Parts: sequence; structure tokens; C-alpha cells
Amino acid sequence: MEDYNKLFAINPEFQETVVGFNKSGKPLGTRKDLDKLALMAYHNKGLAKYFVNLPTKEQIAEYQAQEFNKKNPAAPAEPVTKVTPAAPAKEVTPTPSSVNTNTEEVK
Repeated sequence: MEDYNKLFAINPEFQETVVGFNKSGKPLGTRKDLDKLALMAYHNKGLAKYFVNLPTKEQIAEYQAQEFNKKNPAAPAEPVTKVTPAAPAKEVTPTPSSVNTNTEEVK
């Protein structure tokens, strides 16, 4: 993956320009969330002027996935424990007390 500053390079004339997005209004040259502005530029073409080269949607998605993985590392795999199979079920023979002897017809 390209370096963040190269991938989301801001045109020099816009380094000090303040653009409000993502709940912030900092100069573009100081921001670390330009991936969000780049995605917005695909919906509002006027925002593309801030970038030296607007990254592709695929480049932005790859960057965002890498950032997500850095913040949310995969949990280590649980050790596999050996499971002992259960004993086979015993066959049950009905005893006279367990057999329903009620022969009356239900109405």
C-alpha cells in the first residue's frame, strides 16, 4: 500500500484550506482522515480538486481495510481440545411399571 501522504496528497495551494467533514474543520494539510474526503469526492466532484490525484475507490477501500485490521487485530486461534466421544446409549427395556396400561378409549 502506498504511503498515506502520497496516496491522499493534497494540492499545495489547498494545504491550509479548511474543509468541514467527519465532525472536524481542520486544514487539509493536517488531517489524517482524507480517505473519507476522497470517497466523498466521488459523489461531489468539486472536492476532487483538493487532491493531487484522486485515489481510486479500490485504493481507498484497501487503505481503509488495512487501517481497520490495524485497529482490530484478529483474535488468536483457540487451541484445539480433544473431545472424547460419549459412550453409546444403553438400550432400555420397558418394565411393567413404565408401560402405560390404560386401555380406555379417549373421547
